[in-house]
Amino acid sequence: MVIALIPNITRKNAIECTHKIIEILIQNNSQIIMPQELKNIFFNTEDIIFLPDIENLINNCDIAITVGGDGTIIDAAKYAASANKSLIGVNCGRIGFVASLEPNEIYELNRLFTGDYNIEKRMLLKVISKFNGNSKEYYALNDAVVRGATANIIDLDVDLDNNHIGHFRADGLIVSTPTGSTAYSLSAGGPVIQPNMKCILLTPLAAYSLFSKPIVFNENAKIKIYSSSERNENVMLFIDGQLSVQINKNTVVEVMSADIYANFITFKDKTFYKVLNEKLSERSI
Repeated sequence: MVIALIPNITRKNAIECTHKIIEILIQNNSQIIMPQELKNIFFNTEDIIFLPDIENLINNCDIAITVGGDGTIIDAAKYAASANKSLIGVNCGRIGFVASLEPNEIYELNRLFTGDYNIEKRMLLKVISKFNGNSKEYYALNDAVVRGATANIIDLDVDLDNNHIGHFRADGLIVSTPTGSTAYSLSAGGPVIQPNMKCILLTPLAAYSLFSKPIVFNENAKIKIYSSSERNENVMLFIDGQLSVQINKNTVVEVMSADIYANFITFKDKTFYKVLNEKLSERSI
């Protein structure tokens, strides 16, 4: 089995965890491939092949393992979804909602070689930014957020399937997948949604209203977000908190279900609600 091992070495204990994972993979006769820029750190074994970028790693592996925080696995998940590859995350970050294992559970990776695991399909969002006849496409595993670059309240309108459904005066709007319901949306008062469900969640961010509540749409919903206010300036589109895009007054942001899925490896004795309870209670959130 070819395993792509993708650590974020800036995370505390990530290098130590990665060395332990390498030992387990070698014991199970795996071929390990890793990013080229880490060759100077993990050079002491002939069982590792180093490739130039994450796209090459994903395309040439059977399974990908990330070591780091949610950002590390979210980034890898988009490449894995495009290549229809499965992945698992080892959490060396803070909360790590998307990761399946904690550092003290690394031994569970042995189960990859006995087939004692599940593959959970999770939806992604396709986000299209349209301005003056030009468009750009992005994929989001967690969320797409339209909000001001400053602390000012902004005015946004929302259409559902080309029908206007509401005007929002708020800091912004969060459109998330079920996976992303435990990310930014949760902190803004949104509900927790089981990650293998298929729906789209719209959560107003600090809305200036008594009645602006989160809304759950079905997986076929096509949402448009735009502004009709002359005062809206410095409005940004954020994709998974990693990519920021400046949007203008006449920009329309379209959000819908993507036609690709992220395949997350989960273990049969670790249900979503068990993990959720552990993550929230241990960190006193």
